[in-house]
Amino acid sequence: MPSLQLLQLTEHGRSLLASRRKALLLASGIVVAGGVAAYVQSRFSSKRPDSCGHYNDV
Repeated sequence: MPSLQLLQLTEHGRSLLASRRKALLLASGIVVAGGVAAYVQSRFSSKRPDSCGHYNDV
């Protein structure tokens, strides 16, 4: 009987570990996507004033 309880605990531990791993992967993906979006936005916003300023000077 104790081995059956131990087996249930390890299966529960595996599912808990898997769900934590999935949550960590999801959180990491959101952070990376946010960083990429911020980088792309900063690249585009820094190019716009340069091109507009260049045409205004000419």
